[in-house]
Amino acid sequence: MDRRDVGREIANRIERAREAGLTPVILLDLDGTLFDNAPRSRAILRDAVLARFGPVNPFAELVTEVCAGELEYDPIDSLRRAGLDDEDAALALREEWARRFFRSDYLDRDTAQAGAIDVVRAWRAAGARLVYLTGRDAPEMEPGTRASLLGAGFPLDAAAELRLRPHDHPDDVSFKCDVARELLDEGPIVAIVENDPRVLNALADLLPEAVPALMPTGAPASAPPPAARVVLLRGFADLLVAPV
Repeated sequence: MDRRDVGREIANRIERAREAGLTPVILLDLDGTLFDNAPRSRAILRDAVLARFGPVNPFAELVTEVCAGELEYDPIDSLRRAGLDDEDAALALREEWARRFFRSDYLDRDTAQAGAIDVVRAWRAAGARLVYLTGRDAPEMEPGTRASLLGAGFPLDAAAELRLRPHDHPDDVSFKCDVARELLDEGPIVAIVENDPRVLNALADLLPEAVPALMPTGAPASAPPPAARVVLLRGFADLLVAPV
């Protein structure tokens, strides 16, 4: 499917499901999909270098330089690319970054991706059930996640629910596939929007009737290429359907 057709196709699938008396479901990832978490990573990197190495340290200038540009999926890879060759320091910074990143404290730094709120609200108004399906750790990140969704203006109610990964669930891919299987009993899943090909490919295999759409916001270096039927988006503008 061409990306220029994907917004209309999802809208049509929502409409057909509603006409059949069914509630269409759309799965939406958060980090790197609905939200740009680079501002969070930048704030954490600055605080991490201070926490580990103090205010006067040989890494502060490099962190400032990296924070001024684009961050990779793992921001410590950005530091390495920019010249950090002290592997002990890199590992220490990544440990401090991860400790802070996977908690609620910094989630208010996230910003909604351009067009995301308009698209989500339009799907909600058309009668779709939205499921914010995220690998964020439920015990550590649920309060901040709910606050950031509401603060950004995303709907969060009985028809726009949040599903976070339980602390004892091993990984994002299996967690999201498990939730998708549960949701199939409640209505057709018409679309999936993700930024990680690992997750999207697995969900596309599990849900052959859904439209799998990939946001171009970065993925782990180890991620496979997108499956053949995955739609490669430029951004949420590709998903917003103009009134006819």
